[in-house]
Amino acid sequence: MPIMMAPIPLRVQRSPRNATGQFFLGLLLGLIPAVLVIAAIGLAYGNSVSSGNIVTDGLIAALVLYAASFIAMIVCLIPERTRWIGYGLLAAVVSSPVIAFIGCVVVIAIPRG
Repeated sequence: MPIMMAPIPLRVQRSPRNATGQFFLGLLLGLIPAVLVIAAIGLAYGNSVSSGNIVTDGLIAALVLYAASFIAMIVCLIPERTRWIGYGLLAAVVSSPVIAFIGCVVVIAIPRG
């Protein structure tokens, strides 16, 4: 009787289009904290009415979301299936502080009349 070997599972190759979509999904999800920081700073400098609680809550929420996206990046980089989402989150986590800083400088530098 011949020896039966277990079949070797075939690896499904990801198409570049699917990988690109996953990367941009991770990038979009990772940039939410930067957008939230810019919106909070814009509220602080745009309103003549005191909006301190909204601004503080927005900045705290952005910080929590930034930490969550950092954790999600680590989790998504481990399995091969979600690795491109993790790469997108990695790009967003690295670039979000720079984008938020430049956005805040632009918001603060707008002349108010």
